[in-house]
Amino acid sequence: MAQINARLFGGFEFRDASGAELKLNTRKTRGLLAFLIVEADRWHTRDRLAGLLWSDRQQAQARHSLTQALSAIRKLGEEVGLNLIEGDGERVRFLAQAISADVLLFREKLESDFTKAAELYTGPFLDDFQALDPPIDEWLATERAAFHEQACTALAHAIEHAEARGDMAAGIAIAKRWVALDPVSEAAHRTIMRLCAACPSS
Repeated sequence: MAQINARLFGGFEFRDASGAELKLNTRKTRGLLAFLIVEADRWHTRDRLAGLLWSDRQQAQARHSLTQALSAIRKLGEEVGLNLIEGDGERVRFLAQAISADVLLFREKLESDFTKAAELYTGPFLDDFQALDPPIDEWLATERAAFHEQACTALAHAIEHAEARGDMAAGIAIAKRWVALDPVSEAAHRTIMRLCAACPSS
């Protein structure tokens, strides 16, 4: 099955297999899509999704807005021959098999390949997203902080692996990324100082 490529680290991009950008007209529809990608294959009630993005509206209005947003996402998938959304009346889920998403691959690699996980983290989660609605803004802040912490952990482990194989230059390069990502981290600064001391030629 041809996949859609989604980038959520450092911004938001949604492209088809050829690299052409797939666009959604409203910020809240993009926010809903981003939420569903991160929560891929998990069922969510329509009331919960409506409340995340349209909490300032009456339930009927919020449900109507959600229906329109889901329809736009479905249509986007249909344009490239993919079924993105599955529903059973009151519940909805996004199908992970239809996409290749950096956030999902990042989570997978955290279990097996810290170096690859660190490479996948190219910037803060949904870095260019503006405020949408308090409930989803809170979710976004929580996810952004969690991904940041996981990326720092991945970098620290990647440095350990580089040291274990004797590749000090790679370790220093990774440590520089860690300092750039988290400039107030004492652990990151201690690590790069230690590595540079062990490898004066760096």
